[in-house]
Amino acid sequence: MAELRNTKMRIEIPSGENEKGLGRKEIKELVENAAKDGIDTVKIIGTEPIENPEIVKIVKDIARIEGIKDISIATKGKVLEPKAQQLKEAGLSRVTFNLDTLLPIRYVGGDINDVVKGINAATDNGLKPVKINVLLQKGYNDDEIMDYVQLTFQHEYEIRFIEMTEEEEAASKYDFMSCEEVKAKLPALRPAVLDKDGNLSEDPRCGIADVYKYPGARGKICFIAKRAEDFEERTAAVFVK
Repeated sequence: MAELRNTKMRIEIPSGENEKGLGRKEIKELVENAAKDGIDTVKIIGTEPIENPEIVKIVKDIARIEGIKDISIATKGKVLEPKAQQLKEAGLSRVTFNLDTLLPIRYVGGDINDVVKGINAATDNGLKPVKINVLLQKGYNDDEIMDYVQLTFQHEYEIRFIEMTEEEEAASKYDFMSCEEVKAKLPALRPAVLDKDGNLSEDPRCGIADVYKYPGARGKICFIAKRAEDFEERTAAVFVK
């Protein structure tokens, strides 16, 4: 196992029987060993981890491990609704949705209403804060920035604008858009990170994200600059595939 440089661990698990990857027993053993070395936060990722037939049992196994305080899942969200309550009861803390567009006409891979149902189910079952990852792509979703921002006035969501890496840009038919370009469109943003006394800090940095908020908004707006010089240092964690 790689040297532990912080307290977070990401585990990529298969969606189903036709996708190779770690099994339930292997995942449990890995997390048990990691917890002994100080890991307390586990993020489950993959093509669609919620489609794994044992996902509820996997979450329950991890939640029972001494030292684990936080378990999250990254998902496209389409299949979350029927399992949201079970996952919460199993010990899941929160959910991160990958949703690069809010427009049904642009959404690829089914009915975007199924994603909305998943987000609502996460909220209803206390899987908070609900985080929504938005990969910035000029020519695709740059005209939806304000639509995402508006969601933070209505809900306690964390909208996370994420830059493409050079590899992602090379594989995309759309152009790179930086976090700084988006910030320039949102001059009223204010840092939303709390200091040790619970007061708003002037430094927006929190882990890999810069966290901001509009005055009067319920949710937050985050920026993840993948091309920042210190990005690799900030993302240092154990990753198990």
